[in-house]
Amino acid sequence: MSDYKTSPDHVALIIKKLLDWYTLVFQAYLAGEDSVKPPYILLDWLQNSSASSSDQQNYYDDLIVSVEAVIAHANAFIQAPKEEGSSTPEMLDKLNKSLERICDQLIQRDHSGDLDEESLIIRSGLNAHSQLVKDFDVELERRSRHGSSFVLGLVTLKSFDENVVQGRSTQDFFATSAAIKKCMRVFDEAYVLSDTEFAVMLKETDNDGGIRFYKRLEEILDMASSKALFCASEPVPGDNIEGLLKQMRHEVEKLELDDPSSVIHQEISPLEIFLQENKDA
Repeated sequence: MSDYKTSPDHVALIIKKLLDWYTLVFQAYLAGEDSVKPPYILLDWLQNSSASSSDQQNYYDDLIVSVEAVIAHANAFIQAPKEEGSSTPEMLDKLNKSLERICDQLIQRDHSGDLDEESLIIRSGLNAHSQLVKDFDVELERRSRHGSSFVLGLVTLKSFDENVVQGRSTQDFFATSAAIKKCMRVFDEAYVLSDTEFAVMLKETDNDGGIRFYKRLEEILDMASSKALFCASEPVPGDNIEGLLKQMRHEVEKLELDDPSSVIHQEISPLEIFLQENKDA
């Protein structure tokens, strides 16, 4: 595949053409037409790219499904005024969501290799691990002074198939980071810990609020190759962020892909921690 076909500039051009096509959808709607021509530039790019990139086949398969969906939703929107019982606003909402999904997939197109921490942070739009350490100390101090409880949540992606290709797992990473942002309140914070792990700081709430956050996250996420598992904890003064995360990871490891897929962290004694860490020694 040529550099031109995979460069960010080319992806940006395809998105621009896709938005031009979106304008044509509205023109067809206003003109009372029955359908709109497919976005041929995207279909051509998919055909050429898929044929020359077998290692990204899952990515292209998913994108083809998304393109078929956006075309179907566009035509349903155009035909809505003529179809009895069909809701134009509902059809438009489906069209917009499917178009947004394609744009997200295209933006993620060049993530075929392992991403370093800086790349993960920039591309996810979330905070860094170092920021989590600072924010954790601030929230502990606030709790110590004012009694304001908060929840530290650990979101871990667990693959259904250990042999899943990088392209598919990367899509799950970005789907999860986007879903986390949608579930947070304006004063909550989220952080990238790795390509399969996130942390959230949910302020002015308790563990039950943490589980409600996870339930909202579950409702949004629909990933083909992995599932998001969750551990909620209410830190108290004296807790150490790294030690707490280590305990929470241990609890997440016990969870299965089936229900229950979330757990509330239970404080354990130093002796229990020692026994956990040395049970295989």
